[in-house]
Amino acid sequence: MAKAKIALNDAGEFRGIEILCPACRYYGGKSLPHVLPVRQIPEGLVASSSSVYSSGDKWDWNGDFNAPTFTPSLNTYGVLHDGTHVNICHSFIRDGKIQFLGDCTHALAGQTVDLPELPE
Repeated sequence: MAKAKIALNDAGEFRGIEILCPACRYYGGKSLPHVLPVRQIPEGLVASSSSVYSSGDKWDWNGDFNAPTFTPSLNTYGVLHDGTHVNICHSFIRDGKIQFLGDCTHALAGQTVDLPELPE
């Protein structure tokens, strides 16, 4: 199984590359999928026409589904009603490994682990 895969929207347009984060969890305790909009659109696909894809940040991707590398870093967080950032997850994803930085607020802060493989 691969550590990254193509993510399409309901219209079959390219949304980005999906990965699982072993630190980001949702209800039920499973790893949370992230879809990274990337600059390199795989051959034969059309970029999503959504404003999120067309006008938002994009990552560089090495094109490898088994050992993906994305630049720059990935920084996700929840926001409270007062604007306070909580549940910070900040990482570099290189060669199929995810390096969690020291500003993360979860148990994997400061560690480097393999990206989980995605179910088919």
